[in-house]
Amino acid sequence: MSKLKMRIKVDNRIPTRMNLLVRNVLPTDVPTCCALCERGDESSLHLFLHCEVAGRVWQGVLVWWEKILLIPPNLFILWESWCGGERNKRTRNGLRVIWHTTIWVLWKARNERVFNNHITEVAEMVDEITVLSWRWSLDRILMSPCLYYEWCWNPKDCLLRRV
Repeated sequence: MSKLKMRIKVDNRIPTRMNLLVRNVLPTDVPTCCALCERGDESSLHLFLHCEVAGRVWQGVLVWWEKILLIPPNLFILWESWCGGERNKRTRNGLRVIWHTTIWVLWKARNERVFNNHITEVAEMVDEITVLSWRWSLDRILMSPCLYYEWCWNPKDCLLRRV
């Protein structure tokens, strides 16, 4: 088995409805449909990539970052295509923060729907991604201070500034 296939098999531990069903945590009569779009089975692949809501969130983040990207078949390829081609280390680290923030916000929106029956709008999620990624970038990346409106306007410029 290749390393990538092994990582996919090992790393698929997110407690989505499909994983909970496979682990016999959920009864078999509980629906396994995605909490965000209520269409496909809720696997990590569907929830973070192929869900209609997730696709619109990724599109919003891509428009904000001024990046063009086709949604790939799995999260590992998305990770590599998202930040792997960036040559500048600070920009690459900023892209990684934005990627993690997007995954986090999608997971939080899913949990809000499951546990509180609250539907988070796509625009709200994209706004939360910009705010959280700005905060996380200020805390975790060696970059000069950047105001929030500057981050919203041009995050790449914020990341490229000298400290």
